Amino acid sequence: MIGKNAKLFFSVSVCALIVAIVLASWGFPKIVQKQIHKSLQIENSSMMFEKWRELPVPLQFKVYLFNVSNAEDVNDGAKPILNEIGPYVYKEYRVKRILGYGPNDTIRYMLKKTFQFDQEASGTLSENDDVTLINYSYLAAILTVLDIMPVAAVLVNSALATFFPNLTDPFMRVKVKDILFDGIFLNCVGENSALSLVCGKIRLEKPSVMRPAEDDKGFYFSMFGHLNTTESGPYDMNRGIENIHELGHIVAYNNKTTMNQWGDPYCGQINGSDSSIFPPIEGNPPDKIYTFEPEICRSFSASLVGPREIFNLSAYYYEIDEMLFAAKSANPNNKCFCKKNWSANHDGCLLMGLLNIEPCKNAPAIVSLPHYYLASEELLDYFDGGIHPDKEKHRSFVYLEATTGVVIKGLQRLQFNIELRNSPAIPQLENVRTGLFPLLWIEEGAEIPKNIQEELHQANKLLGYVEAIRWVILGLAIILCIAGAFCVSRAGGLNPWPNRNSALVCGKIRLEKPSVMRPAEDDKGFYFSMFGHLNTTESGPYDMNRGIENIHELGHIVAYNNKTTMNQWGDPYCGQINGSDSSIFPPIEGNPPDKIYTFEPEICRSFSASLVGPREIFNLSAYYYEIDEMLFAAKSANPNNKCFCKKNWSANHDGCLLMGLLNIEPCKNAPAIVSLPHYYLASEELLDYFDGGIHPDKEKHRSFVYLEATTGVVIKGLQRLQFNIELRNSPAIPQLENVRTGLFPLLWIEEGAEIPKNIQEELHQANKLLGYVEAIRWVILGLAIILCIAGAFCVSRAGGLNPWPNRNSVSFILRPGNTIDINKVR
Repeated sequence: MIGKNAKLFFSVSVCALIVAIVLASWGFPKIVQKQIHKSLQIENSSMMFEKWRELPVPLQFKVYLFNVSNAEDVNDGAKPILNEIGPYVYKEYRVKRILGYGPNDTIRYMLKKTFQFDQEASGTLSENDDVTLINYSYLAAILTVLDIMPVAAVLVNSALATFFPNLTDPFMRVKVKDILFDGIFLNCVGENSALSLVCGKIRLEKPSVMRPAEDDKGFYFSMFGHLNTTESGPYDMNRGIENIHELGHIVAYNNKTTMNQWGDPYCGQINGSDSSIFPPIEGNPPDKIYTFEPEICRSFSASLVGPREIFNLSAYYYEIDEMLFAAKSANPNNKCFCKKNWSANHDGCLLMGLLNIEPCKNAPAIVSLPHYYLASEELLDYFDGGIHPDKEKHRSFVYLEATTGVVIKGLQRLQFNIELRNSPAIPQLENVRTGLFPLLWIEEGAEIPKNIQEELHQANKLLGYVEAIRWVILGLAIILCIAGAFCVSRAGGLNPWPNRNSALVCGKIRLEKPSVMRPAEDDKGFYFSMFGHLNTTESGPYDMNRGIENIHELGHIVAYNNKTTMNQWGDPYCGQINGSDSSIFPPIEGNPPDKIYTFEPEICRSFSASLVGPREIFNLSAYYYEIDEMLFAAKSANPNNKCFCKKNWSANHDGCLLMGLLNIEPCKNAPAIVSLPHYYLASEELLDYFDGGIHPDKEKHRSFVYLEATTGVVIKGLQRLQFNIELRNSPAIPQLENVRTGLFPLLWIEEGAEIPKNIQEELHQANKLLGYVEAIRWVILGLAIILCIAGAFCVSRAGGLNPWPNRNSVSFILRPGNTIDINKVR
């Protein structure tokens, strides 16, 4: 009887232990996680929704102006001496207007910002303060003319003398409120025909910084006035309901999934949040976070520094990425932010620490961090005083709460600059020194108010109690189990250690269903193969751009398996779905991109290939691309590959593998490693493991593609990849006790094709037709010129018309009803 009760007690205690283990390892964490996710998701019933829709407290918007102390001396060629004045503090209110809900778990909204001057926070400073600043709008206008049509610069400058008040030099003497929000009046009334052209251009392009005067006699220029009067958007943002790790991610802005201004998918990618919300961290902080800033048409990145404590809350501290505005030599990925006509000395790129936002704003404005922090020291040599970069004062950063990812405190700082260029033909610029001149810098930020701090404190206390309870339950269950085992052993009725447990391995395979394992029909085992699943199942679904609205987006995969990023890597950059499925690319039309991208779902990432140059193949003109040498590069060679590393993979390389390797364990749930065949482009250290058989050869092992020079059709392409696994010495395992540790290859594959003869012939015929069209247009132009010359000759011979009138009867037609006599153009 005692034995039976002991066995019953032991059985119950074992069941209790199993339940406790499930609750402690899965149940409690899952319940807590679900509640956190539910409170953060963007839906009407969540705790976060109203705080996200309308910020509970205003942000602080601070402006620091660079007052020019020696303007007259600068006009004579002296170095500028600047005096920073500020901060002028404004309260920034943000309200989102919900437009509706879209596909792929998105919400669409417009963002309205309202700014109010905060006299108390500004101290003795006033909006009515008079300052002397670089004339930002004048220089933007005259530099544009000097770059596009230098011969017209003098004519346009004469018009600008009427357009801008008191234009005696490149500086403006204004009140703070006018340059920031109210606007400086720019006059469009005058007899100068060039003035009408300038004002007409502004009316046509409607730049955001120019507000038309009510009487239509001019414009008001201000740096931030448009932010106070107009909404930005629409934004399409992920709500985090289907995938909490996508929460806050901006997937489209103004109905576009990329910012086309940069002419490149990498630089134009819309990445990250609007800075108001981030996914929960839950103890696993990403190496980088991203925010999208539409005012400069690009995303910002901040790198993880480490855990911190702020307001008695555990947080992760992120600081602006040092490589964000890095020169191309330091960060090759920034090449697409360069344009060939910007800088002859730096291959079209600006100095370290600068970003030219002309493609975004249609004006030669340049942004940097305040006081050129993290920028080239060459910029500081231009000044005689007033520029003092300081990490503490000029860095941008954010603290994210360690569990929820809520922004505890954050500051974003940015400086606006313009080139002051010596130009002998322009009176205002004839003696100045050429250099980059700052106008102002801004600081935008906030910290959570006391009541939300208290809410987070209470939530963390509750999480602490839950954590304690789950371990108490597990401890009690273990004690009960030990007591039950003791009773049974005393009664001599039960051996608690079963000697058969072979079902665990097969059960795990049945649960996880790896693609390389096919269940046997009698359910008595599995069949393992590398590629069998590719022959029996479809992959997808793929969401691909059709190129109808924008041909340059043709073939671009925007989502795979209903996801816009591959979450396996835990980072938006490494997880981005970029490029095509390799079957179709946008037309090239003589302007080949520096890089092309293809997405490969079997290894959960995109590939890049770099332009080598023009080639001829099958008698067709083509552009030849070869696999990017930095694709599988080590973090030291390509810092962007850091997010493909995991801390437990390699103690010697900060969690990263050797050069030329990619661990696809996050993708396949198995420690598989891919490389190029025979470790081509990989570390030579890998070759030392073998006594023979491994011979990397560029001709045999590279991947490449030829794209037809006009249509972008794939003429020929080969993709090669090798699959490897670690062979590791393990004294406890008989099969591994004597082997040498090293990376062992299994096989490599080559996948490719070339267009058949009939399509080659079609492309030949199409190119011939294009050649005929090209010849015909020049023949027509030539005939027209000949006819014109012959007509002029006949007229001059007949003496009936002097084709060169000496009276300016020609009028420039600006718009219906308005003409300007050429005599008045001076």
